[in-house]
Amino acid sequence: MNSTDQQLLVNGDFASGDLHGWAVDDPANYNIVAYEQGKNCLVQLSAPAEQSIRQSVEAGPGMYFISVWHRATDAQGNPVDKRTVSAGTLSFPTSEGGQIIPLILFSNQQWNKWAFKFVIRRGEGNTPMSLSFQNIDNSTRQALHRSFGVQVEETPVALRDISLWRMNT
Repeated sequence: MNSTDQQLLVNGDFASGDLHGWAVDDPANYNIVAYEQGKNCLVQLSAPAEQSIRQSVEAGPGMYFISVWHRATDAQGNPVDKRTVSAGTLSFPTSEGGQIIPLILFSNQQWNKWAFKFVIRRGEGNTPMSLSFQNIDNSTRQALHRSFGVQVEETPVALRDISLWRMNT
């Protein structure tokens, strides 16, 4: 990142200690807690899969970088020795109808970083971009196990330092 790059998300590090800047279906499904480095993280409790936390921003043509740190936790944000998965989507309209980038977050007791660069082409115009995170349901967990041999458990997931940067290259 350089000094002219622009962070598009509000409160992506949850520094305000609350869900300011984020739209949520039911705030009771989320905890904001301090983790061992003295910063805040969001704990997605084992909420129904249709519950999400999301934020929309304006985006235009250019290069973007998204990242999120995640790990399996208990409801207080303490790491647990389990493997779980949560999902997110980054979506924006295009001239072909739309683009959806899936964010599949396989989490364990360590902080893991998921990151991705992408481009919105010229001619797409200024468009709303939406970023959301949600738990997955049992049938999806079972399908992951059948298809890939990945055994995942239902446990809360902590998210921190969620960033969406517009790169000024």
